[in-house]
Amino acid sequence: CYGKGGDLPTVTDAHAVIGTLGAETFDGTGICFSREAAVAAIENHIARPMGWSLAKAAHAIIEIAVANMTEMVRLATVRRGYDPRDFAILASGGAGPLHAALVGLEVGVQEVLIPPQSGMFSALGALLGEVRHDLSASLLLPLHDLDPQVIVSAFEGLSGKVEGLLAAESADCSGARFQRFADLRFVGQLFELRIPLGEGNDPLPEAIDIGHRFRAAYCEEFGFDLPGSRIELVNVHLVATLPLSVRSELLFGRSPPSRDAGPHHERSYIDQQGHTRQVPVHLAQDCAGRTLQGPVLIDHSGSTIWVPHGTLAAIQDDGSVVFNLSRR
Repeated sequence: CYGKGGDLPTVTDAHAVIGTLGAETFDGTGICFSREAAVAAIENHIARPMGWSLAKAAHAIIEIAVANMTEMVRLATVRRGYDPRDFAILASGGAGPLHAALVGLEVGVQEVLIPPQSGMFSALGALLGEVRHDLSASLLLPLHDLDPQVIVSAFEGLSGKVEGLLAAESADCSGARFQRFADLRFVGQLFELRIPLGEGNDPLPEAIDIGHRFRAAYCEEFGFDLPGSRIELVNVHLVATLPLSVRSELLFGRSPPSRDAGPHHERSYIDQQGHTRQVPVHLAQDCAGRTLQGPVLIDHSGSTIWVPHGTLAAIQDDGSVVFNLSRR
């Protein structure tokens, strides 16, 4: 649908077909949006070979995408012993907000948050985030008889390198913070755990203390220890961070409540049965302080938010949008 030369259908093409993405979203961006190209791709490669309708094929693509996203959430929660109902989902990017509520409903979270400027989330993170340099040195030595001076020398070498990197930064480096880590594993294993070793010029812990920290972290991660196994120091790391004096309040202003603004326009939406209905499209900046009930679409700073049928989306005065799925 973006006219870049491909002819195989994507998730974005499925949204273009059913109407959750529309050409007006890209007005003034220079992007050439073609629903017709998306229709042809899904019709030729999925709907016709499967003997399905165009609407069924497009919705099936989105259902598979949501199922994959849901599985990733479960990998990070249920399979680690966490209850998803204790968490909220934060969705960003241009397409994350299109699927966020559907994923939240499927996985069982109570709340989904779309942050301000969600379509530029990564770019803003690069601008607002701190400067960071990660340096490492490989040692691959047994911990039990390790000469402490070996670790000290390794970190001194890393400190010299990072000072040169920080000196090349345009920002004032007086507020830089230094953190030290070590990668350790049991001898014979192929994976390591990263163990913090303190900050700055603090004295480095003794080898026996490092071993205790590793075993405690190993038990927390895997639920058991290997008391008869020796520990191996694989790498040491030095992380230098430099906070920047960027005032985020200049980017994230607050809008006065606007309770009378109607939809900006309407868009044709096709359900799984192929029925077409008109769905209102609101501009987030015109709806501060309001709660919208789905089905509805929200144009939101470089992204599109899909509010499914029966769900509520509250637009905050700071530009964020919150789904309270427990009130569904």
